Amino acid sequence: MKVTIKESFSNEEKELDIVADFYVAHDFMGKERGVIALMLMEDAEEGKDFYCDVTKGFGEFIGQPCITFLDGNALYDVEKMVTENGIGVRAPFANKQSGFCEYPPYIINPYFLESVYEKKDLAEYLGYYDFGNEHVLTDKEYNEKMSSLKDAYENYCKKNGGVFRKDFEDKNKDIERC
Repeated sequence: MKVTIKESFSNEEKELDIVADFYVAHDFMGKERGVIALMLMEDAEEGKDFYCDVTKGFGEFIGQPCITFLDGNALYDVEKMVTENGIGVRAPFANKQSGFCEYPPYIINPYFLESVYEKKDLAEYLGYYDFGNEHVLTDKEYNEKMSSLKDAYENYCKKNGGVFRKDFEDKNKDIERC
């Protein structure tokens, strides 16, 4: 998915691709878990080059699916980019502090997650939350979990304001401002 940012020093607009991965984190029992990691990539002569991280991993398991911390140090307008593109909304939790920096928690739109992750990776990620072990969700479990997450996300957006978006193929399609 393409997003447009404004560079903080030059004030120039730049169109970049947003891609997803997982940070490695540890739960309360010491097991490795995945936490949503979003990055921006720019076009290069041979493929894509890393531009910056959108999220910040602290090595801790957050305990809620679809939650991650945004990195405003790497990208000044990160919150604006995430909210205006319907990628996520501010979560009702306290910022994570590290040194002099604070990182706001965001709920990432499940529709967006489906557009940037392979289904098998998302099924494994979500399986950790429901079963607490290395359980990859079956198709039925996956569909039920995603339906539940999508409903909860839509209701949260309507109640607390934000951009609700279902379709990430067409930038301006299915965007509802709550």
